[in-house]
Amino acid sequence: MTRLFKTFILLFAFLSSSVAFAGNQHLPPTELIGPGVKLYTYTDNPPKDDTIGVDVPFPKEYRMVNISGNCVWISLSMLGRWAQIDDLYKIAEPISKGGDSHCQGGSYFGAVQDYCAARRIRIDYTTTKDDAFMEKYCKIERRGVGIFVPHHSVNIFGYSIAERKVVVFDNADRSQTLHTMDWDKFHRWWDGTAYAIFRDPDLVPYRFNPWVLIPVDDHRSNPLTMPKEYFPLPSNN
Repeated sequence: MTRLFKTFILLFAFLSSSVAFAGNQHLPPTELIGPGVKLYTYTDNPPKDDTIGVDVPFPKEYRMVNISGNCVWISLSMLGRWAQIDDLYKIAEPISKGGDSHCQGGSYFGAVQDYCAARRIRIDYTTTKDDAFMEKYCKIERRGVGIFVPHHSVNIFGYSIAERKVVVFDNADRSQTLHTMDWDKFHRWWDGTAYAIFRDPDLVPYRFNPWVLIPVDDHRSNPLTMPKEYFPLPSNN
């Protein structure tokens, strides 16, 4: 084996360990936390409505299946769909269907940060397995989070410290089902990185309390000073 070939193999191994791909997609990633230990059970007969009792009742029409290894961008896109951020809705779709060429294939958290920053999408994150962060953005604010695990990225749509409960959506699961996962196994699987995103104005609260004023964007060159919820009357000017 030549020295050049050995160098290529080592480089490939390094990149494979540094970037999130779903290489074992559609199979329970049992090898990540020990032989024979399943993170959750896949089923061919998911419940008709798996959002009952879930903090973020993420609808089926927003869910995506990872068939090309772009789990990181799918996780971001699904959060964008829930937050109603138009710039993120189709980014992980195939390019032929309007997807973004920058959002194809494996990636990492730094790329997510850069992508959101370039589009002025606010992002909050942790890298320390912060349970309070997870509960805040799932149970309290009900916006969901994206997380990173070895070679993969998934979404969390339910989190309770008191109940030791975590609800996972894995884009490598063809059943597109929300799964309740064992608390301890989850914490061994999760690498500690998690993030939430925000639209301005924020529309997530209006999903759960429609009896509020509609947020309004004023795009005039010299906008009036007014609260975002203020809806001005038409004028004759």
